Amino acid sequence: MAEGERFANNRTYLEMKAELASKREGSFAVIALGKLQGYAPTLEGAYGLVRARAPRAKHAIIKKIGEKLEAEAVWELGLTERQVGRPVQHVGTVSSDGSG
Repeated sequence: MAEGERFANNRTYLEMKAELASKREGSFAVIALGKLQGYAPTLEGAYGLVRARAPRAKHAIIKKIGEKLEAEAVWELGLTERQVGRPVQHVGTVSSDGSG
């Protein structure tokens, strides 16, 4: 995975954190390729945004607005909901090999 892409996404998230908190609670913000790609009402819709707006992304942050826990879903090339059997969710950012 491109470390630069992960870094850019994390930097964008940190820069936008306060702004994201003011958006509609319960919606999902999607950050990929170092910028906000948009908002979706559901996690499935957020995955759709990644596929449609950033199909070449190897990493994305999907943040549910209004959650107290810093939970996010990570889109990794080669690690999809189909392979895992459910949406990939966790605290922090983890690559497909399980490293930090």
